[in-house]
Amino acid sequence: FSPTKVLRKKMIKIEKNIGRNNIKKFAFFLVIYNSFRNIANSNKIKKNEMIIRSKAPLRLGLAGGGTDVSPYSDTYGGLVLNATINLYAYCTIEETKDDTIEIIAADLNKKEVFVSNNELPINGTLDLHKGVYNRVVKDFNLKKLSFKMTTYSDAPAGSGLGSSSTMVVCILKAFIEWQKLPMGDYEMARLAYEIERKDL
Repeated sequence: FSPTKVLRKKMIKIEKNIGRNNIKKFAFFLVIYNSFRNIANSNKIKKNEMIIRSKAPLRLGLAGGGTDVSPYSDTYGGLVLNATINLYAYCTIEETKDDTIEIIAADLNKKEVFVSNNELPINGTLDLHKGVYNRVVKDFNLKKLSFKMTTYSDAPAGSGLGSSSTMVVCILKAFIEWQKLPMGDYEMARLAYEIERKDL
């Protein structure tokens, strides 16, 4: 069923027998027809484009903060109590076809652009973003990707709300959804920990 074809047939019929009573009807069908045609053309343009969005909540540490971090936790074990809050980290990945990687941290007003590569340099600028990319490409043997990544956090780094860890999880989740990676929540949490604490 094609709405545009049905409307076009009605328009042709009205146009052949157009008169005072049919002018308004013809104009109405013309508006509707053009609307459907614009939607159809828009869908054709965006057919091969993919946009992935993810968000993860920031957290408030209520008790035991720091006991889960080595070397204390290696000796005594750790026990913490956290609660998520209604502040978030956001990530959007837009697939592109120009063999470039563009990373934008909107809240930090920082941006980096690279030629598509299997490994991006860790140089002190947007290292969390690049660290996630490097590990995902390495662990899952992905081919060079081309995309634009935009992130934003409701809380700045150093706020004590886990903004860095939350951003890693948020970016990682976007890659998991985009590349259909076989990872559950626990595997994702473990990998996020390793990226932030070991890789970087």
